[in-house]
Amino acid sequence: MITAILTIILLTTSLTALGGETTLVYRVTDSVYTEGVTQDTGVQKITEAADVNMDELIAALRKRIDPKGTLKITIRERGPKLVEIIVPETVNAEKLESLKRKVTSLGTLEFRITAGRAVGSFHEQVIKIAEGSPDRRVFIVDKESGDEEIVGWWIPVTAGREEDFKKGNFVTRQGKEDEKEVLEVLVVSDPYALQGKYLQKAWAGFDGFSDTVHFAFNDEGATRFGSLTGANLKRQLGIILDGHIYAAPVIQSRIFGEGQITGGFTQQETEDLAAVLNSGLLPAVLEPVPDGE
Repeated sequence: MITAILTIILLTTSLTALGGETTLVYRVTDSVYTEGVTQDTGVQKITEAADVNMDELIAALRKRIDPKGTLKITIRERGPKLVEIIVPETVNAEKLESLKRKVTSLGTLEFRITAGRAVGSFHEQVIKIAEGSPDRRVFIVDKESGDEEIVGWWIPVTAGREEDFKKGNFVTRQGKEDEKEVLEVLVVSDPYALQGKYLQKAWAGFDGFSDTVHFAFNDEGATRFGSLTGANLKRQLGIILDGHIYAAPVIQSRIFGEGQITGGFTQQETEDLAAVLNSGLLPAVLEPVPDGE
């Protein structure tokens, strides 16, 4: 299922108003987000502006950044396709940066099996096609119907996590994202399509060594997770946040209801990510514009 979601561009990253308040202004632009971003390029340009319900957008923003109303943040429509967020001076600099991260995060979560080399396996077939084509997606043509089937695709690696994927049994290549060179990892298609919509809840935690994000699935998600992990023992499970692969631990056993994401988080980042995952997708993709543009 493809869901059209508008992009919002940050016009003013920080305007200080009277009383020490910080004002953030966002504008709706003509881009759409496709759910299941890893099967495509994520954000696609369209020729005509799509409509967005501003009341729904404001409600979704409020749920994400100030769900209990304790921060006293004002979120309102400023003009045609403009949203204004007024942050009181009682919100310190750290919390303000946390708020900005929550606003600009897509809030997507997916689990996919990374391609691995094993003689005679389906993965080898996917790898051979992928390495012989510049395309983001990998297709196999059905001999009987002639239809194309997506069997794999390349995922950009989260910035700062590249070294983790340069070792081990990963299939990688250099690609481009927003005209920048990025490392990409090949993942294979599966029938389970395990995404964040099956999450029941997410929460920040600590595993004795590092800050972590824990998650629990609803009944359908738990069934899908159990099937996915049970069918791919000793393979690596790609954890994909906002369309970028963050980590890919080895599946040691079949997993059902709960799991965790570890590695390189600060406590504040785990709290932010848990909040974003719990609030679900915004009805818009948010994209900051650098100062001066």
